[in-house]
Amino acid sequence: MKLIFLLALLCTSSFSAEIIGLSFPEKIEWKNKPLVLNGLGIREATVFSVDVYVAGLYLETAEKDPKVILDSPGLKQIRMEFVRKVSEEELKKAWRESLERNCEKDCEKWLKEIEALNALMVPLVKKDTMVFSFSPEGVEVTVKNQAPGHLKGKELARLILSMWLGNPPNSGLKEGLLGKS
Repeated sequence: MKLIFLLALLCTSSFSAEIIGLSFPEKIEWKNKPLVLNGLGIREATVFSVDVYVAGLYLETAEKDPKVILDSPGLKQIRMEFVRKVSEEELKKAWRESLERNCEKDCEKWLKEIEALNALMVPLVKKDTMVFSFSPEGVEVTVKNQAPGHLKGKELARLILSMWLGNPPNSGLKEGLLGKS
């Protein structure tokens, strides 16, 4: 009986990963390509480290180096599940602040694209999801399982991904996505 329980536990754990009670599949498929879970991170806000969402980073091949991930032309996906209510304005402010933290030059040219991203934002509550799917053509953004919005361009896709893997709002988020925590 103990052996059967142990085998069931091992089999179950190989299909998903869990953090603060949320499960993310170990593998997903996007554009007919398998992607593997690279890591899970928690977005925290305020000086009190309030949990906002859990994010999972999916890649074609697991990787711990953020520069390699950012420079890779391969498919990538960030899946987020929110653990608390977040207003539309809070989301928009977070994207603008992330742009400021991660844009290295000619940042004004990205303002229109960040506004296009902000146009996709709606108030979110616990268990709502947001998915950023990255390809060489750009980023597909899905909020609450609605039809995706599309932001075009390889440079823009890199900038948006750097919001998690460059200078994120909290270091634990980046470390978790890189599978280092």
